[in-house]
Amino acid sequence: MTWLPAATSPAASTRTREESVVRVAAVALAAVAMVFAVHFGVHSGFGHPRPIFYLGNAAALLIAAWAVSRAGAALTGFVVGLLILLVMGVAQFTQGGFRMSVLPWLAACPLVFTVLAGPRAGLGLTLGALLMQGALFGLDHVGYTFVDLAPEAPTEARSLALLSTLAATALVTVVGAVYEVSRRRALALAAHTTAELKRANRDLREARDRADEANRAKTQFVANISHELRTPMNGVIGMADLLRTSELSEEQQEYTETIHRSARALLGIIDDILDFSKLDFDKLELTTQRFDLEATVNEVLSLLAAEAYGKGVELSATLHRDVPSEVVADPGRLRQVLLNLLSNAIKFTAKGEVNLGCILVKTEDAKALLRFDVRDTGIGIPKHLMPKVFDSFYQTDNSSTRRYGGTGLGLTISKRLVELMGGQMGVDSTPERGSTFYFTLPVVVPEDVLDSHDERSGTFTGLRALCLVSASRPRAQGALAAALEREGVLTDVVSSLTEAQHALEQAAERDLPYRVCIVDALGAGEDALQLATQLQALTLPVRPSILLLIPPGRRDLRAEITALGFPAPVSKPARRVALMAGIAASLSEAGRKRHERAPSPRPRTGEERGRLLLAEDNETNRRTALLMLQKMGYEVDLAEDGARALEMMDVHRYDAVLMDCQMPGVDGYEASARIRARADDARHTTIIALTAHASPADQRRCRDAGMNDYLAKPVRYDDLQGMLDKWVHGTASGPMPSPLSRRPESSRESVDLRLLASLRAMAGEDQHMVNDLILAYLDEAPRIIETMGERLEEDDAAGLAEAVHKLVSSSGNVGANELSELAIRLEAQARARDLSGAPELVRRIEEAFLNAQVILRAQVDRPGEVEA
Repeated sequence: MTWLPAATSPAASTRTREESVVRVAAVALAAVAMVFAVHFGVHSGFGHPRPIFYLGNAAALLIAAWAVSRAGAALTGFVVGLLILLVMGVAQFTQGGFRMSVLPWLAACPLVFTVLAGPRAGLGLTLGALLMQGALFGLDHVGYTFVDLAPEAPTEARSLALLSTLAATALVTVVGAVYEVSRRRALALAAHTTAELKRANRDLREARDRADEANRAKTQFVANISHELRTPMNGVIGMADLLRTSELSEEQQEYTETIHRSARALLGIIDDILDFSKLDFDKLELTTQRFDLEATVNEVLSLLAAEAYGKGVELSATLHRDVPSEVVADPGRLRQVLLNLLSNAIKFTAKGEVNLGCILVKTEDAKALLRFDVRDTGIGIPKHLMPKVFDSFYQTDNSSTRRYGGTGLGLTISKRLVELMGGQMGVDSTPERGSTFYFTLPVVVPEDVLDSHDERSGTFTGLRALCLVSASRPRAQGALAAALEREGVLTDVVSSLTEAQHALEQAAERDLPYRVCIVDALGAGEDALQLATQLQALTLPVRPSILLLIPPGRRDLRAEITALGFPAPVSKPARRVALMAGIAASLSEAGRKRHERAPSPRPRTGEERGRLLLAEDNETNRRTALLMLQKMGYEVDLAEDGARALEMMDVHRYDAVLMDCQMPGVDGYEASARIRARADDARHTTIIALTAHASPADQRRCRDAGMNDYLAKPVRYDDLQGMLDKWVHGTASGPMPSPLSRRPESSRESVDLRLLASLRAMAGEDQHMVNDLILAYLDEAPRIIETMGERLEEDDAAGLAEAVHKLVSSSGNVGANELSELAIRLEAQARARDLSGAPELVRRIEEAFLNAQVILRAQVDRPGEVEA
């Protein structure tokens, strides 16, 4: 038995605390009662006084010792110490006071009390014993006579004093020895435990290092394998893309689509694993650049549209009006996060809708904080599992992997990418009702975007539109209304034919008619064509044009819609620019139908309109201008350079010459000067300059060469028609430069689909001409870009300017405005012989062409379709 309390757990100590207190109290009371009973028994003459006295004290202490061994608590030791003080005090008070032979026991008090109750309590008990002896000494000093209930003879007193001294010395020695032995054992045990702990820590460190090394090797292996797998996968996807654009049977098309989808899915898994390995190595780097936020969102939606609408899920995006159009961040990583979140949402949503929302949280100078929300109506996530959804390789349950597939890395990678970009990601979810994954993204807003943030396009400002979308798709309703309102369109949304009819009639009564009615073919809740037909049949003072939104890839529905006389529908999810192009086309179609019964003048033949010579070395520009001029009714001859134009003027007489200024060999300036120097009447032929340069110096150069007027590329139909009406059919004469043709408005979309729609409208039944124009551009542009790269490597600024000049106007003529604007900037730098920023511009031009190529290729594959 040891006097030191046994180590117990906090729980065990809590359970036995009340029992210990009760036991200690009972033992203390019993000991006190026994001490007083013994002493008063001796006083009454019961038995021999000395043996009974000492036996009683011993019994009281033994009971106290038993209590210590049972309770094992510091409180028990303290109570036992108090009992010892009590025994000593009663014994001294009843047997002679301060001079009693028990006084030598005081020497043992500090050690005994410290062992029993601990250092602090032991010190207190020792001080108590000293105070008690001081009190007895004071009473003895003032002459107080203590009654000795058991008087001793002098010999017995000396013997008892000696015995007490020896007993006290023995007790101190034994307790000290026990304490020293216990201390050494404790030190030995501590040393042994410390050695074992060090050994265990060393083993753990070695195991951790081996695990880290194995993990690094595994991650590096995975990264290497992922890179190796991408090469053949890119080949498979590339060939599948080429097959999709070729003439295939319906069955072959289905097989090709399956190959393409499967390859893309596999490539997505490879990319996830590769990114995860890079994140493990902390090798993932961000590329910060300026980009079009809305175009990036639209690109992500277009990639997932087929998957979503293939399973009947509505896909939409809602960008708040305050969200800046362009920002500075990492567009590639943002695109990756959005793809991961949206593809997950589509995967786990069997019906309903998936919506991507973006709002502006706050701004501070040029910095802004955006919040993205991806909401779905899918299976949801149980609350207790939500903290785990961002863990690597985690699925909510094993059945999810079997049913939905996936690596379980998408959310992990997305969260780490968002944190790498300085944002935070979270999730809210309700089982069976859907989930919302959200994240914040700090961005920088360019100064010119801040300055023009409040400016809105005025083309459709004030136009009234009525949207018919099912009430079961509230987010699609909001997304459509938000897109229209960003263009200044006054929008109302209804969810049934009855509501639509009522709204149209009320608007007509208030003399505020709707100009266009947009019907969602998937979300209207009824047959879209039937709805559109019924709306068209309504008797209204002003009948609105009707534009239908259809799922992507529904060529059968598209053909049926156009066969019934409706304008070409817009594919969903509808991008804002595509929606506006569709509205413009529908309004134009409605106007044509309103006037189709009015008598029209007999169209003039080419000879009556005039004969023109078009001198242009760029094939895309030639095809574009030819399409416009033929639509106007002109007879057109083509020349590929200035020398050929001069030869043709020797043979034919022309009403006007459209002269490109920069051509190989004899350029437009020299050719114009030679024409003016001729001796025959050809020297008076009207010459209209066509060039991508728009500075006053270029205008003066054209005038000095003898040109009559000036049009800046890309040439717009209305500008060209007005110019020819002025010079061919008007009264103008002599060199008289007019104001420069306006530059195309900056379009933040990769391709201006409104321009392509107008080209197709001009082509009429000859849609192949537009397709040939696009294909010629897609064939020519890569060669020009390759030449630009070569000239840049050679530091040939003049050669670079000449090469990029060809790209400026040809890109604008097919609506690739983003590429055209970049090319203009590069040409200006090259002509200034400042190539410091040229490599970055060339890289951005290559990216812009790849983006435009996808859209233009789709326009060739699906003539007349306005893609979302």
